[in-house]
Amino acid sequence: MFLRSAFRAVARRWPVAAGTAGAVFVLGLFFIPRPFSYTARARLAPLPDRWSAAHLQDFAQSDRVLDQAARSIGYEDGSELRSGLSVRADRASVIVEVTARSSARALERVNAIGKAAEGLSATARRAENDAALRRIEETLTQRRRELDPQAKPPPTGWPANGWRRWNGASRPTARRLRRSPPAWRSSAA
Repeated sequence: MFLRSAFRAVARRWPVAAGTAGAVFVLGLFFIPRPFSYTARARLAPLPDRWSAAHLQDFAQSDRVLDQAARSIGYEDGSELRSGLSVRADRASVIVEVTARSSARALERVNAIGKAAEGLSATARRAENDAALRRIEETLTQRRRELDPQAKPPPTGWPANGWRRWNGASRPTARRLRRSPPAWRSSAA
């Protein structure tokens, strides 16, 4: 009996009930919880014979990388990117996470950091290799001076390997000329 009267009431007032349900639905759309921030991730994997993951982690969050990434997306310096940045090293890679108010901004920032780290790491690696090569050449030059005190030091401005070729090429000829002519002829033949 109770259901019959409720059904009759709804049947008589269905336009009002439909309007009320529609209004509740439309107003409810404004109160659907949305995330307040979005996170984007990028994985940077160093080559096995180059940097370690810990070194790449330090490099990815350095001021040089963040400044270049910020300039590429229109900011003045890297302090704008530091607020939502999280960099952590795994066993074989580095994970860069950026949190921002919109998904597009988070993706833009993480891509800018990844591209800046990629570009600057090649330059930094080249500079490290050049410095290591210079140290090796200085060490070789010092050891040669210790072993052969008669050797002339390389002139300033000459690369050490070019001086080595020039200096080494002149010695065997001088030794051959000091030998007696028959010995020289037999060694040349």
